Amino acid sequence: MAGQISSGYAPVYLHCEKDFPNGQKFFELFKEHASGLVKEMGYTMGTGCSACETQVKLGETVEETIENLANEIDRMHALEPIIERIVADCKAQD
Repeated sequence: MAGQISSGYAPVYLHCEKDFPNGQKFFELFKEHASGLVKEMGYTMGTGCSACETQVKLGETVEETIENLANEIDRMHALEPIIERIVADCKAQD
């Protein structure tokens, strides 16, 4: 946390749980179907369990920081239709 405070940014990750069935397939399909939108949104493709990530500026107050983080999480909802389709595809292959 000290590194985040000194940098003035906090990471926000979209991740896939390690125990998700066909996790490897999820990441392959996510890269295939979402990488364009991820880049348009200013995010970077993740590594490990992270599908994508971004850095959110910390606010001047706790309330402002919470608002910034909540707004970024809301923005990530743009990925929801793609993710739901990928999850359905992964479950169908189970």
